[in-house]
Amino acid sequence: MTPLDDRPASGARRAAVVLALIVVIDSLALSEVGDDLGLLRWWSGVGLGAVLLARSPVRWWAGLAALVVALPLLSAVALGHDLTDTALVGGSHGAQALVAAAILTGLGGHRAGVETPLALALLVLAAAGSGLVAAAVETSVRTEPVTSATLVLETGGLHALSVLVLGAVLLSPRPSWQPPDASWRHVPPLLLLQSVAAAAVAAAVFVPPMSAPVTFVLIPVLVWGALVYEVRVAALQLLATTVAVLLATASGRGPFASGEVAPALVELVALGYLASIALVTLPLAVIVTQRRLLTRRVASDERLFRRTFTESPLGMAILRTAPEGLVVDEANDAAGRILEMSVDDVSGRLFDELVGVVDHRTGSF
Repeated sequence: MTPLDDRPASGARRAAVVLALIVVIDSLALSEVGDDLGLLRWWSGVGLGAVLLARSPVRWWAGLAALVVALPLLSAVALGHDLTDTALVGGSHGAQALVAAAILTGLGGHRAGVETPLALALLVLAAAGSGLVAAAVETSVRTEPVTSATLVLETGGLHALSVLVLGAVLLSPRPSWQPPDASWRHVPPLLLLQSVAAAAVAAAVFVPPMSAPVTFVLIPVLVWGALVYEVRVAALQLLATTVAVLLATASGRGPFASGEVAPALVELVALGYLASIALVTLPLAVIVTQRRLLTRRVASDERLFRRTFTESPLGMAILRTAPEGLVVDEANDAAGRILEMSVDDVSGRLFDELVGVVDHRTGSF
């Protein structure tokens, strides 16, 4: 089961939660606090909106998209912001959510997820589509003193990253190592160690001013989590890394703000760094997740077959070919009763020795 459910009652509750989060994120960006967040101020709730639509029935899309547009507008009015610019951004967010949801679901033809490489490719494509819409529409409301090309890349890249990261978090399946009734408090000790290591490395790289060569030290630690703990953990750690890197860069810390990168390109380089981490860790995590899901499914099918075979009231046998004919590899108890033999005596015998076979040419046994 994934974080957003298809059942109507559960889906409505989760939709309400996601819409509330969108309002909180966009209100934070519009408030005075947003002035201190740098590029993170433009980290929008569009990723949440895209996933909300993608995991909802198509008949809900128009209404949900309208709410994605309208609720942040109410926050903007309450905070005294210019309604024209805010309406433009809100409309862009609704359009991005619709575009991303349409790509993720094939226009509602299938369930969105990130369990397979193809599903991840659709998520990347949805992120790119969202970024293109944002770059085309929202660039006009930003006033940072950078070139127009840099502004387009920053705006598009940040919205694309929102869809990619938040989509991976919300669309990822439950880890195979986590029992269905377990909470996140029941995590493997090694995962705690890996998470602490990732936090320590991130702090060492991005809290003090550092030189660029140590920037990628964080990637092997995140890859470790992706290879061992699957896509849900990799996505959550990627989300934490994204927020930490953008906050550190906005406050003038870390390798990108240390003076070695041109000031106009600092935020763009930070986005490129985060995109490279996402495109390294998420595919690895998806491959591991897919393999483990397939293994779990095969094991489940094997248990179902074994139970059906052994408990069936009908006589059943598993046969294999041999030079001398068909040989019984295994038989259930019902077959033993029919043949009036023990199961052990039936196993290993030629099938023709146990049952009469009619020669249709002569009509004899």
